[in-house]
Amino acid sequence: MNFIINSKPMKTIDLTQEEKNFEILSFEELINKNYPESIWVIDSLIPEGCLTVLAGYPSSYKTWLLLDMAIKISKGEIFLEHFKTKRSKVLLIDEESGGKILQQRIKKMTNEENLDIEIMTLQSFKIEDTDKIIGICLEKNIQTVMIDSLIRIHSGDENSSSSMAKVFESFKKFKQENITLIFCHHNRKSGEKSPNPSEDMRGSSEIMAFVDNGISVRKNGKNNEIIVSPFKSRLDKEAPSFKLEILEEGLFQFQYQGEIEEKERKNKIEIAKEEIINLIIENKENNLCQKEIISILKEKRLGESSIKIAINKLCSDDIIERKQAEGNKQYYTLKS
Repeated sequence: MNFIINSKPMKTIDLTQEEKNFEILSFEELINKNYPESIWVIDSLIPEGCLTVLAGYPSSYKTWLLLDMAIKISKGEIFLEHFKTKRSKVLLIDEESGGKILQQRIKKMTNEENLDIEIMTLQSFKIEDTDKIIGICLEKNIQTVMIDSLIRIHSGDENSSSSMAKVFESFKKFKQENITLIFCHHNRKSGEKSPNPSEDMRGSSEIMAFVDNGISVRKNGKNNEIIVSPFKSRLDKEAPSFKLEILEEGLFQFQYQGEIEEKERKNKIEIAKEEIINLIIENKENNLCQKEIISILKEKRLGESSIKIAINKLCSDDIIERKQAEGNKQYYTLKS
C-alpha cells in the first residue's frame, strides 16, 4: 500500500514573538488624565507631534513654501510675517529636487549659511527606513521632519486604501515620538478648475482620513499669487484661507496679503454700497427703510449682514442719512 504524504508545511504560531502590552484606561482614568496642552510649531497651521500634508497642484510653490517653513522654524522666526513659530531643529528629506536645485532656492530665500536644518537629498529614502530616520532624529534632537514628496518614498498603489494604510502605520511612529512630520503631496490636475482642498488630493481617501492636519496650495490665476487653504485640523478649527504674493526682487519671499474670506466680504460690502446708492436714487419718492432695502437686495444674492454693514458705512461716510418717518420708522436718503 502506497501512502501519499502532504509535504505542505503546517502553519505554526511564532511563540518567540514578543507579546504586546496594551494600555487600557477606564473612562474615569481617561477623563482625569493630564495630557499636555497642544503646541503649535507654526501657530494655527502646523501642530507639534502631528502629521501634516501640504498638498498642491504642479508648480504651485509647495517646495518653496516648505523651505520657507524650514527656515523660519529653524530660527524661531515669524512665518510669512504673520504666524509665530516654535524653534526646533529640522530634517528635510528631499526626493524631488536634488542638492543643486535646493541650494539655488535656499540661496534665493536667505543669506544665512548656518541654520539648524539637516538635509538628506536623493538618498532613495523609503517608508521602510522610518525607524532609521527616527533614530537619527532622537540622536540629533530633531523635532521636525519634512518630506518632499509622498509619492517618491513608497512603492504602493496610492489609490489602494490598504497600501496607504501601511504607509501611515510607519508615519504613526513619528507621532509616537512626538516628532512633527510635514510631507508634500500632489493634487489631481482636474481639480484646478473648481478647487476643493479636501477632495483634490491624489490617491486613496485613506490619506485624508489619517493625517491630523491638511493645507492646500494653489495659484490664484496670476504668476505672483497663491492661495493657502487649511482644510483639516484635528486640534482646532481650521484657520481661514489666505493669499500670498510672491516677491522676487532681492530675496525670494512670500508676502502675506490677508484672509480670503475677509477680502471677499469687503468686496460684497462695496457691491452692496453701490447697489444701495442706486436703489435710493431710483426710489427717492418712496422713502425706503432698511427692511425694504434688504428685501430688494437679497434678490441680488447680497447677504443681510453685508447690506447692514454697507448702510452703516454709507451713513458714517456722510453719503446717505437716516430720516425719521411717522412712528419709529426710519428711511434713507442721499445726503445733500
